[in-house]
Amino acid sequence: MMYDKILRTEDGSLTLVHEELDQAYHSHMGAQKEAIELYLKSSGFEQNLPTHPHLWVLDVGLGLGYNAFSTISYWHTHQGSQNLSLVSLERDETLVRLLTEGKGKWMKNWPDHWFSLATSLIPTEYGYQLSLPHPYHNGNLLWNIYVGEAERWPYQEYLGKFHYCFHDPFSPEKNPRMWSRDWFAKLSQVACQNIVLVTYSVARVVRDHLTAAGWECMKIPTPGSKKAWLKAKLARPTTVQGVDE
Repeated sequence: MMYDKILRTEDGSLTLVHEELDQAYHSHMGAQKEAIELYLKSSGFEQNLPTHPHLWVLDVGLGLGYNAFSTISYWHTHQGSQNLSLVSLERDETLVRLLTEGKGKWMKNWPDHWFSLATSLIPTEYGYQLSLPHPYHNGNLLWNIYVGEAERWPYQEYLGKFHYCFHDPFSPEKNPRMWSRDWFAKLSQVACQNIVLVTYSVARVVRDHLTAAGWECMKIPTPGSKKAWLKAKLARPTTVQGVDE
């Protein structure tokens, strides 16, 4: 697909329009603002970071990278969790390549250290990887990007791992597979018992499929014009507990 149509969101950050789906990658409220307010703050990631020895985050829908880079930046600039393991899933190989080459048009006003992180990603057999030491303590970041269809992601390697899921694919109308009962059931298998899943969609079909897959969900307020976001937790304990390794 082409990546020529670019939009400036209300917070000044840039996003793209997926021409085939006719949908922007981010809300008009702002790509950066949504990453911080929904995925870092409303999830509880910011509050939990200082007290946890090793946090695992699943980033469903890397897209333009705002959620991932905001997460890494917060970890990198704060005392707190010794280790951060971040796993991003992205279907669009060309989009990820533009990101790792620093050639994405949406990256025009990015901070320098985001460019440095993006261009430091190393190709692997499944996508890209970045390992980074923390500047204030002995902790480390390990970021793995899996490129391709999410159904082919080797999720069995991550059973019971994730404390947070930032669920940010295209809308249920445009990308129904990523909002299905089967997909949410798969996420429950890689979740630790106290996982928090957050997403921008509060559609009835999303809530129904989450509930059918064993999640409890609730609407949460937003700081913008959109009425609500969604937060979900497991309604029953997972069979595999989270591991802080």
